[in-house]
Amino acid sequence: MLPVPLRLLVLSSLLSAVSCGREPLARSSGGLELDARELALPNAFVGYSSRATVEVRNSARATRTAAVEAASPFSVTSGSVEVGGGTTLSLEVTFSPEAPGPSSGVLLLVVDGEPTEIALTGTGQRKPTCLAAGACRASTFDPATGACVESVLADDSACDPGNSCLERGRCIAGACLGSARNCDDGNRCSADSCDPASGCLHQDIGAQCPIPSEPCRVAVCNPATGCGAADAPDGTACGPADCDTARVCMAGACREVAVPEGATCAPESPCQAKGTCHAHVCEKPLAAPLAAVWTYQVPAGRTLYFNGLADAQDNLYWAECTSAPACDLVSTTSAGFVRYRVALDATVRSVPQSQYSPGLLILADGLVVSALGANEVEARHASDGSLAWTVGIEVLLSFAASEPCAGGVGEPGPLADDGRGHLYARVRAYQTCFPAVGGDALSSLDLAAGAVRWTTAASSRLDALAVDELGNAYVSGTLPADGGTFWGVASYGVDGLERWRSDVAGYPASLSVAGGRVAGVRGTLLDASDGGLVSATPPVWGCGSVAGREPLLGAGVGVTFGQDYGCCGECELCDTVDVPALPPFTVSGFRPSDGAQLWTLNVTSGYGQPYYSPAVSSPALGKNGDLVFAVTPGMYAPPSPSNPPLLRAFTATGQERFSCELPVESAYSTVSYAGFAALLTGRWAVAAQPVCLSCMVEPPAELRVFDVPGYELGNSGWVTTGGSNRRSGRPR
Repeated sequence: MLPVPLRLLVLSSLLSAVSCGREPLARSSGGLELDARELALPNAFVGYSSRATVEVRNSARATRTAAVEAASPFSVTSGSVEVGGGTTLSLEVTFSPEAPGPSSGVLLLVVDGEPTEIALTGTGQRKPTCLAAGACRASTFDPATGACVESVLADDSACDPGNSCLERGRCIAGACLGSARNCDDGNRCSADSCDPASGCLHQDIGAQCPIPSEPCRVAVCNPATGCGAADAPDGTACGPADCDTARVCMAGACREVAVPEGATCAPESPCQAKGTCHAHVCEKPLAAPLAAVWTYQVPAGRTLYFNGLADAQDNLYWAECTSAPACDLVSTTSAGFVRYRVALDATVRSVPQSQYSPGLLILADGLVVSALGANEVEARHASDGSLAWTVGIEVLLSFAASEPCAGGVGEPGPLADDGRGHLYARVRAYQTCFPAVGGDALSSLDLAAGAVRWTTAASSRLDALAVDELGNAYVSGTLPADGGTFWGVASYGVDGLERWRSDVAGYPASLSVAGGRVAGVRGTLLDASDGGLVSATPPVWGCGSVAGREPLLGAGVGVTFGQDYGCCGECELCDTVDVPALPPFTVSGFRPSDGAQLWTLNVTSGYGQPYYSPAVSSPALGKNGDLVFAVTPGMYAPPSPSNPPLLRAFTATGQERFSCELPVESAYSTVSYAGFAALLTGRWAVAAQPVCLSCMVEPPAELRVFDVPGYELGNSGWVTTGGSNRRSGRPR
């Protein structure tokens, strides 16, 4: 037998040998031992959990109790554990990430005040977004596979057809079927339709009611019965009048009545007080030439681009461009106070003349949108001129060139607003830069961010762009056809799908749209619903009716402007050497319902038929139905105090309201009022261009504003060039 000290030494050696045969325990706390110093939990998706265990061993004979704690995103099932003497317990730890990325924490065991820690780690993963392939399919996330699992909803489950023209959607065999929405509002004065994006639409067509032939009857529209006629208000003029007798409407009949003393015989105008009858004689105060209430002189070296742009508060907007080229956007109040001046970001192409390119600066959804820049469209907040977004022409065309093309440029514009948060843009790409696209295309953008929604196929050339009250777009030009092209007009819906195309005789170079009618400057009038020809003045290229302004479409009356080159005979322009004077410039009223001509005015009258006919400013239909525009004498009989430009107004029946002389004084020779104009509330703003035949460089233009009390823009219709003062290619 070995001595006691020796036996203790051998026993100690044996225990040591046994311990070396297993993995050593991490740490101990009051007799409890953990099998690891760190615990890495499996990755988990955010919103889901992963789990792992750690072994807790009690090396003592007595049961031990420990407090257990772990902080989020880690947790344990219980706040304390009991481990029997000589036994092992598996402690489960859960990882529930709240955000993607790595997380770390601590598992804490405390026995009799003695702590033991284990480091915890885990990585959170972002859960993929599960989108169902259709309204009748469900897509759920499977955390086990990390993938989306799709299933078909049960038949007759409620669903959204994704089309505002369908309702009561139900799932049938995985497809969402709905019933057609009834858009009939019971109003016979409205045209009912449905837009898949916005639902039922109701277009007021009361203005299409035919005007009665009787002078004391007016067109009305009753929601219950539709178009009809009613008596004109008593006192409405129905024939000639002087200070003895007048023909006026009474109870729907035109009667001759005696004119009382002091009756108005000549209405007040911006340049003349009203005339009154005294002793059977009409006494009228002398007329005085109009005087501008304020004038803005464009700085030397800058070109004015003013297209009559104004907002609902009568604030004015224009661009001033240099030959650099670069442009500033300028805004003033109607009283002439400057609101702001900001530099446009876009590199400007050669600055266009506004009278030939009206749609390059428009107002839409609180934005001033500019297509003055080469290769891009730029939007700025109308409130302060700050930049909202820009979009390049390659994005508009949904085409990116593999390499920048030398000398190749794009040309966006004109622009138009559909009134539903979208912008239409005619986009022109020169062949050298975009050979795969070529020609012109029509793009639709989201106004809020400038993102492109769709782009049509390229056409040879698109000239005019207009949008109706329902948001449908209309373009004219040489449009693609089977194996070729045709001259005509095409219409596109808000979804970019072609609605119709019309092969008219000589396509309109400009378009206006309102009240279910599409009017072109060459005498065409189309039905906006299907492109059917309503009426036409048959033109021949170079001859026939040639208009200088797009037609206006107001309540019950439309207006065209132009000259009749019928003197040519053959299909060529008049030879001005052989013809002593060009034909007169005329203004004609027509009925929008059928295109019937109602009256014609010769605005050349009084100017002695100069070699070049007078120039006419952009016209406007006022709230009272009056037509307002300026006319300036021709180039070889320039305006002067004896031959002044005139601001003129006519009633919807073609009767003259007033003819006021406009000032001709300038720092140069004289002034032309042939540019764009805006009819504001009681004011008329116009781009006045000094005329200097001896100047080597054209003098800078001026902005002149005149008082016209009682006049403002009409409430509805295509009431001025570009549709409204917003110049957005859409009726008011």
